[in-house]
Amino acid sequence: MRKKLLTYGIWLLLMTCVLTRPVSAQQMSLSIYPPLIKATIKPSKSFIVAFTVKNEGDPVFIKPLIRSFSPTGILGNIAIGSDAQGPIQFSLDNSVISFNEPFFLKTKQSEQLLLRIRVPEGAPYGDYYYTLLAQTEQMPGLIGSHGATSIAAIGSTLLISVSPTEKMETQPTIESIVLVPRKKFFLLTPAFV
Repeated sequence: MRKKLLTYGIWLLLMTCVLTRPVSAQQMSLSIYPPLIKATIKPSKSFIVAFTVKNEGDPVFIKPLIRSFSPTGILGNIAIGSDAQGPIQFSLDNSVISFNEPFFLKTKQSEQLLLRIRVPEGAPYGDYYYTLLAQTEQMPGLIGSHGATSIAAIGSTLLISVSPTEKMETQPTIESIVLVPRKKFFLLTPAFV
């Protein structure tokens, strides 16, 4: 019986050594700065914003994208579109980086994206919402390697108002006032307005 257990143990150890291979996990840690841009601009004007994308994880290919988004629900959620809708025009003023083309970013390396935002003549006045995305791309695999690759994206929100005066024209209104009482007085909860 003891000899049989020893034989099974040795057999299991050999099979484990033969069938297992070293495994490594992929680490992703991206950041983008600034995370939010609010701008008011007149038609036929443009400006440049410098964004910094930094990689703290494993080496990765990054693809810059511009997408429209719209608010959904009452909790501040958004839905990102499949492309950039609206009259605003975007371009990258980098010499070697362009939209929809991946570039390589090593660990602890950062890259600056110079985003030119242009409002054409005759663009309708109003607010437009976009996101500058830095999306990872699948890296070419090594010969004989197997495993999953992750795709992630981080974005910076662009809130652009087109106005004839380059000033925000807001008229605030109060939707509702809710009083939250803090103390009770003889089993009553007074509310003062």
